[in-house]
Amino acid sequence: TAIALGWIASLSGRLRPELAALAFLSPYTWFYSRLLWDNTLLIPLSAITLAAYIAFTMTPRLWKLWLVALGCTSMAMTHLMSMPLILAIACHVVIFHRTWLVRRWGALLVLATTSLLIASPYLMRLVEDARGARAAISHGASQAVGPAHGYDWRGWAFPFLGGRVFSAYGLDYFFGDGWWTSDDAHRDALSGLIRVATVVSSLAIPFAWIGLALVVSRVCRASKPRDADFHLGLITIAALAFHWLLCGIGQISEHPHYYSGLWICYFYLIWTTLAALFDARTVGGVGRWVGPSVAGGYAISLAAVTGFLIISVHRNGGNRDIHYGATLANQIDVAKQLDLYAPDSPLQVDVRNYRLFPHALDELRDFYDLHGRPTEPRRSLRIRYLHDVGNDGWLTLEVN
Repeated sequence: TAIALGWIASLSGRLRPELAALAFLSPYTWFYSRLLWDNTLLIPLSAITLAAYIAFTMTPRLWKLWLVALGCTSMAMTHLMSMPLILAIACHVVIFHRTWLVRRWGALLVLATTSLLIASPYLMRLVEDARGARAAISHGASQAVGPAHGYDWRGWAFPFLGGRVFSAYGLDYFFGDGWWTSDDAHRDALSGLIRVATVVSSLAIPFAWIGLALVVSRVCRASKPRDADFHLGLITIAALAFHWLLCGIGQISEHPHYYSGLWICYFYLIWTTLAALFDARTVGGVGRWVGPSVAGGYAISLAAVTGFLIISVHRNGGNRDIHYGATLANQIDVAKQLDLYAPDSPLQVDVRNYRLFPHALDELRDFYDLHGRPTEPRRSLRIRYLHDVGNDGWLTLEVN
């Protein structure tokens, strides 16, 4: 991701490279980079794919197009929420590079064939799933498939909150209500500071709106020759338009990971806003201090929240909420303790996340080959929370 942001900064004449570091202070970036999940791969994939495509647009080379094609193929196979960005790039290449592509139709055929071969198992599975869904509908099981019926306006508003993944807005999704509270002696003061930092960091949402307005204005006023910022802006606008239609029609409005497919687009908008504040002409000659002050305050707020969460998670062993749960180290420790007993030992699980997602513990035991041995003692085992009350995530294995 860092390489991609550096690449984009080197191509752009407006973006300030040092501001790219703000992306890595976000608590969402910290959380998603630690999550063992395919969805989070869309963050680096979207960034490197867009960087490679803008580089191709400015100086067409076949190796860059290969990187773009492999990136788009990987994103599509990871999650179809990446389709808005893929469609935006596809439309752009047809409009601006069709002559170059026609002249190299042989290389393009090889590239397309390779992408299809890589994706063929996935595409066949999609066809099978579509057939299964159609069969279920034909047998009167339509209630079990597809989105809920009825109109939901929130899907149309959802794309406009994409800046949240570069803020502390909505962290209760992972860490529950009152996540900013602390057990320190100065709890009230610390909690107050974290809440202030949360509000300041939430400026990322209007930053994205301002960035979109700036990008639209620049694209409309651009003259030839087109620079990298024109193409970055045009693709971002197109991708967000497709995303808006997808979320509105598909009634997508709940989970923040649905922004991962356009991660780079949302950060580009915030990046554009902050870079504009450093331009003295943008703010009446005072950009010399407005830009550093706003970016500095924003960076401090992100760092404060992310640092607080890191300490809180390690102190509390995670939490009992569905979107976070116990820390991985604690889960591995429990799996290792299970290995000390016979595999046919009766096991009772009183942990909500394991009940909802039993494969989590199973995968850890498979990964570390911790299934116990018949020669070990047979006991009644119970996985439970260490403390009967509270929301800390500490797990323990009870042996009887």
